[in-house]
Amino acid sequence: MIEAQRGWLVGAMVLVAACTEVPGGPSSVDAPASSRPPGRTTGTKDEAPSTTGTAPSPTAAIAADAGEPPPDPGPAKLKVADWEALFRGVWNEEWTSTYQALCKSRDSWDFYNGTYYLDGLAQIARATGKQEYVERAIACVDGMIASARPSRDLGKEAVNDDYLGWTSFKNGSTGQEEQLYEAYMWRHVAELLGVIRDNPDLLARNAAAYARILAFTEKNVLEKWWTRGNPEGTYVYAIVTHMASHWAWICLELGRASKDATTVSRCKTVVANIDQGGVPGVPANTGLRGQLVPSPVDPDAYFFDMWWGKKARPGSDVSHGNAVVAYLVEAQERGSIWTRADMKKLVATLKLVWPTTGGCAEFVDGSGKDNCWFSDGWDRLGRYDGTIQSRLETHAVGRGAQLFGTGALNALRLGLR
Repeated sequence: MIEAQRGWLVGAMVLVAACTEVPGGPSSVDAPASSRPPGRTTGTKDEAPSTTGTAPSPTAAIAADAGEPPPDPGPAKLKVADWEALFRGVWNEEWTSTYQALCKSRDSWDFYNGTYYLDGLAQIARATGKQEYVERAIACVDGMIASARPSRDLGKEAVNDDYLGWTSFKNGSTGQEEQLYEAYMWRHVAELLGVIRDNPDLLARNAAAYARILAFTEKNVLEKWWTRGNPEGTYVYAIVTHMASHWAWICLELGRASKDATTVSRCKTVVANIDQGGVPGVPANTGLRGQLVPSPVDPDAYFFDMWWGKKARPGSDVSHGNAVVAYLVEAQERGSIWTRADMKKLVATLKLVWPTTGGCAEFVDGSGKDNCWFSDGWDRLGRYDGTIQSRLETHAVGRGAQLFGTGALNALRLGLR
């Protein structure tokens, strides 16, 4: 039964619409389990993930990034304190009315929906260095960890091993352990670890929480889903770009934080392969580096599809593109292969899909119409472009803790202290 479940779970993670409508969230819903495609194939036999990927040496462009001055804030006016005031106007109400319960749930679909608030907390904490935001974020993560149970106790549809986790009976799931729901949330748990680690005062004040969250993440998130794959790594090397980006972000932070040699080695390989080494088990690709190509509409912008190796219009939908962009921004800030030049091209893409008049596009080639939800990734580009940041100051969609936390960190990066 376990192997059969693994087969369909790989396919179950492929969602053409992987978002749900929550306060400030996207508008589409996941495909129900009954309609999800079967597990992926790799030709005539299983293909083991690459274990030879290594992080590339820093290039001149990466080195130049470190010495660049902050981007010009241009018309952007709101300072960090202004964005924080907006954040404080909603953060307690959002917590008590919605997110506190989601963080304590035993259904992992609720974590999927709670991820936006945790991201907002992480970003406002990084922007301000304030302990109260970290404490709230830790409370959310501790609630999820406390609700985890051994897989063998989670029912007949679970994998039934000794790892801790959750099942879902929502959004079409019928008691399975859902890798997507966990990874979608845990990229922001990993983000929180980075926020604490990078601030000596926060690390000193939250050392115990940092250690227990890191240990849980290493074993019951990364190791669990890595070893459950057949071959190993199948779940992590997802067959669409936005889902692979979740794991790349998790590994970006674990590779910096972990003291476990296996975790560090595994994460460096995962990041290298998803970035540019090539994702195993899917059509020929060179990772996200090869996936991002000049836009057919604007050669100064990037175009990308969610399916590895595909480059036909209209490309990825903008909503799922949030996850890819969020990871790329975080990776650029950590000194990876992604540079300010890449961010400039993504800014051009955002301006293509978010013109000053006429609403927002559904796809990254600028076609279609959608609801202008950028709060889970695209809005991070405001830290590279004052015009984008200025428009976010009055952007009405997703106007809540996540957007305000992003705005604060963007303002800090623009020098609007």
